[in-house]
Amino acid sequence: MLTKRGAGLQYDLMKNFDLPDYKAVFLLYKYAKHFLGWGNSVNKEKVNIETFEDLRNYHACIKPHMTEEFLDALYVVDDKFKKAEKWLLDKLHQQKEVSLYHKLYEQDLAGDVKSIKEFMGFSKSFLKDDADDELSQFLNGVDFSDEESE
Repeated sequence: MLTKRGAGLQYDLMKNFDLPDYKAVFLLYKYAKHFLGWGNSVNKEKVNIETFEDLRNYHACIKPHMTEEFLDALYVVDDKFKKAEKWLLDKLHQQKEVSLYHKLYEQDLAGDVKSIKEFMGFSKSFLKDDADDELSQFLNGVDFSDEESE
């Protein structure tokens, strides 16, 4: 079973990339084990999922004939799986950026001069508004000259 957040990631992977549950659970196992094993209505205890056997024992969607090598090989032949993996890695990267932002902020508050400079530079790039950049790029290609000559 998954945490609320892990369940959300699994749902997003299944819905947005049309992945069956076993592929979504495998991607979380491969890159975000901390989202797996948070109990269910029967067993409220957290189960540490460290090995593929743990995953198979805890998630019924991982069938006995499935091996870690088999599921890993799907990356080569399944474009949806590749896109889902890239999406998940991007989400995890964003999470790390937020953590870094908070760490630099705490060091900044503590008076670490080097962290202040790093924090300011990182904040500028991390908090920039991508929507404005996309709009600017779009508008740069538009010809605003008056087409009707008088």
